[in-house]
Amino acid sequence: MSAANQCTRRNMPEAQSTEALQREILELSNQLLRSAGESESTAAVLGKIIELCHQTVAGDEAFILLHDKAAGELVGIIQSGASYRPEGHFRLRPEEPSLGVWAFKQQQSTAVEDAAQDTRVSARMRERFGTASLLAAPLRLNQDVTGVLMITSRKPRAYSARDVALLEALAREAAFAMHARQSREARLRAEAALGESEFRFQALLEAAPEPILVNVDGRYVYANPAALELYGADSPDEILGKDTLFIVHPDSRDLVRERVTKHLRGEPVPGRVEQRWIRSDGSTVEVEVTAVPFLFGGKPAVHVMARDITARKRAEAVLRESDERNRTLLEVSPDGIWIHSHARITYVNDALVKMLGYDSAQALVGREIYEFFVPEFRESLRERVAHVVSTLGRAPLTQTAMLRNDGSRVEVETTATAFRQGDAVWNVSIIRDITDRRRSEQTLRESEERFRDLAELSSDWFWEQDASLRFTEMSDDLYAKTHFRPSLTLGKLRWELPIIGVSEEQWRAHRELLERREPFEHFVYRLVNEAGEIRWFSISGKPLFGPGGEFRGYRGTGQDITARKTAEDEIERLAFYDPLTQLPNRRLLLDRLQHALASSARSGRNGALLFIDLDNFKTLNDTLGHDKGDLLLGQVAQRLATCVREGDTVARLGGDEFVVMLEGLSEYAEDAATQTEIAGEKIVATLNQPYLLAGYEHRSTPSIGVTLFGGHQNAIDELLKQADLAMYQSKAAGRNTLRFFDPKMQAMVTDRAALEADLREAVRQGQFVLYYQSQVDRNGLLTGAEVLVRWHHPRRGIVSPAEFIPLAEETGLILPLGNWVLESACAQLAMWADQPDTAHLSLAANISANQLQQADFVAHVLAILASTGANPQRLKLELTESLLFPMWKIRSPR
Repeated sequence: MSAANQCTRRNMPEAQSTEALQREILELSNQLLRSAGESESTAAVLGKIIELCHQTVAGDEAFILLHDKAAGELVGIIQSGASYRPEGHFRLRPEEPSLGVWAFKQQQSTAVEDAAQDTRVSARMRERFGTASLLAAPLRLNQDVTGVLMITSRKPRAYSARDVALLEALAREAAFAMHARQSREARLRAEAALGESEFRFQALLEAAPEPILVNVDGRYVYANPAALELYGADSPDEILGKDTLFIVHPDSRDLVRERVTKHLRGEPVPGRVEQRWIRSDGSTVEVEVTAVPFLFGGKPAVHVMARDITARKRAEAVLRESDERNRTLLEVSPDGIWIHSHARITYVNDALVKMLGYDSAQALVGREIYEFFVPEFRESLRERVAHVVSTLGRAPLTQTAMLRNDGSRVEVETTATAFRQGDAVWNVSIIRDITDRRRSEQTLRESEERFRDLAELSSDWFWEQDASLRFTEMSDDLYAKTHFRPSLTLGKLRWELPIIGVSEEQWRAHRELLERREPFEHFVYRLVNEAGEIRWFSISGKPLFGPGGEFRGYRGTGQDITARKTAEDEIERLAFYDPLTQLPNRRLLLDRLQHALASSARSGRNGALLFIDLDNFKTLNDTLGHDKGDLLLGQVAQRLATCVREGDTVARLGGDEFVVMLEGLSEYAEDAATQTEIAGEKIVATLNQPYLLAGYEHRSTPSIGVTLFGGHQNAIDELLKQADLAMYQSKAAGRNTLRFFDPKMQAMVTDRAALEADLREAVRQGQFVLYYQSQVDRNGLLTGAEVLVRWHHPRRGIVSPAEFIPLAEETGLILPLGNWVLESACAQLAMWADQPDTAHLSLAANISANQLQQADFVAHVLAILASTGANPQRLKLELTESLLFPMWKIRSPR
């Protein structure tokens, strides 16, 4: 500004128009902004500010003092007098008398008309510069004060209100210019580092975390990334060129329009204001906006900085709602609530009014709290209230009794909290009616006593588990009933106890049942108690669920079933075990054989049955007695048990018959037969060792029949028959040996059975015929005949006696057949006696050993002779070889 202009400004009347003042301020702003954009350093910009200060406001000395935040002091950066001359720094401490310090602290512009009369002006200032009057204005950017612009004059009362306004405007523009210069220097440094010639003032703005927009002539010309993100824009084109109010919510547009107008007029506007903006998707966001006017390209512009306060506003709304809810809760709470100070009631909710039987809260407000309690609790209640009030603490939950309006008693549970508000101490008490609960507790105590009495009389004990299935409760009498202490169980899972006799599969099934939250009954296991006894236990339980259906654990009972299991074991032993040898009996053998066949079908492995019969055992019983025979059977059982593997079975069928069942043999029949033969030879060798029977040494040998099995190819009864048949083949082979069942042997047995059936039918129907073989003397003369019996089979024709006579002797059919032959022979003999040519002939008939052994054999023969009239002198009875060599008998006495 020229000297002429300066003089014109100084002589201008105080009533100069506001428009002229605004033009001057805008001109100052433009000069500063141009300086900030063109100067090479911040110091140059500061010097320009001092120069403009001299040109704008009358004065002799001008200063710029900047705030050193680290030291907490004002530092004189630039000082000038009649001509510009930079001078060294000087510092002003906060406690020093200085108008600059005062203006900085108060953050407001001020003028001193007479420095000699104002304590804010130091003596150094008056003496060194001859200062008589001063102006000071804070350098303000938004809400931050960064320093002070100060100008002095040697004339008193040198400054008017207009000078104050000009200096304040200059300070504001100077602060923005310094900020712009600093931003430009920062941008230039960033441009140098990044090598980007186009990175200008926007670098600072774009890096700002707060949304920043620039508005020129009512339209946006710049928006930083934070502003784009806040609006929800994909590109700046969605904002740039748009009207100022397009982003503003209709509720806030009048406020924004008024602020923009004031900015453009240069009128003071509050630094921050809350608004509502509309995002691109139509949603609303709460913002706090700071706007700073400036010239942009010679046009009025507004620098808008926003802060998203949606979360804060939401939190404030939540807090308000919380306060409202708290007030509502006091009224709708089912518990009684009163507030009192110095034991006088100031507030009471409806629940307490109804609890005490009054019509309204006014009947209680103002009264002393103690009169509402039964007399025996009043003194302790006074002490309790005094303690809570003195400590501003919280009283523990206490059960007491209060008096209703009608004088009746109500059982209550109370808690109290004291707090201070101002000079008063208030006490809030929550009062709950527990009359029904106390009644229920009494009923529960009586029920528990009954339950306890029943539990003590019962042999069961009771237990509980939590949601993790760990024991939390156990009957007190557990030790008395089981000799197992509850302390060893609490906190443990059931499978962590020293339980035996439960397989992994059983545990897995039990845990799966618990995971399904299902009840269970009679889970049986064994446990070793502290006395070292193995006891049997049976437990049952059911799941527990809370009111909301949440799983809480299990509850159940347990019982010592050792006596019952012992009895069951004894019953099982009697039912499934031989009482003499303690070996499995036929019943248990058949059950195990059934399981073995199923296992063989699954695994593909073979098994074997060894049928063992002791040779000549009947002779031992007949000669030495049955007691010696029992001793022998017991020792044989013990020896057999040592000859087999664990998992194999040794059983006694009865008498001197034993069976050994081998499982898990090779899947190949030849190898399985070899394994069985090795086991059988071991049995033969072991049983051949001498036995000591009560001082008597005895030797015994076995005859063993073997049959192999695999899967379900054979029925159980068929297998036993095969082994039995093989055993008899062993005896036929000379005893003390082992024979395997052969299918040919089975075919022979089958044929023999069919032949036996046909033989019985033949005896019944008389299918036999007699042939007579002539007998002559040495001269060839006929002397008689021999009777030969033949079977005339309806399908097979004539059957030789060598095929059916041995079978008839074994089955006993030889008796009726022999009788028929004898009767027929005698009848023929009688017929011959009637003829002269044949009267001299004799007739020979064979008899079997079985016939001869009959006690009435002689009488029977005489009877036949008498009935037929045959001459006994002509009848010859011949004995078959079976009388002396019973070789036809397949089953011999033992």
